[in-house]
Amino acid sequence: MPGTFYEIKKKTDRVRRIDLISVLKLTGCVQDKYDKSKWHTLQGTISICGPKFMNWTKGTGGGGAIDLVIHLKNSDFKNAVLWLADTFPAYDDKKSAQIISPSKYLFQEPKKNAAKLPQVVTYLSKVRCIL
Repeated sequence: MPGTFYEIKKKTDRVRRIDLISVLKLTGCVQDKYDKSKWHTLQGTISICGPKFMNWTKGTGGGGAIDLVIHLKNSDFKNAVLWLADTFPAYDDKKSAQIISPSKYLFQEPKKNAAKLPQVVTYLSKVRCIL
């Protein structure tokens, strides 16, 4: 039986870090043409940021592929794990760890560019006039 505790645990460890975009594509979700982190799903509009997602329509979110499948398919934990394991049978967890590197999403201050300062000052003066 594929649903024993130890088999589910083993599959869970393997599918936990599957890329969310891969899951969204396979479930028929459509990426927004203007905002590449936004996806249109049957459950509402979802934003993706690394391993996290937020459904703005329902006001809920989560993290990881298992949570996303539970959310998109109105599934329980066990069925979500089994679906991911069946859908991504040859998934390499070491490869995913590189894709979902937390340092990629940390804020990095842009470099100063004195040549752009006059444009910024002009823009800010126009904005103040409008407000």
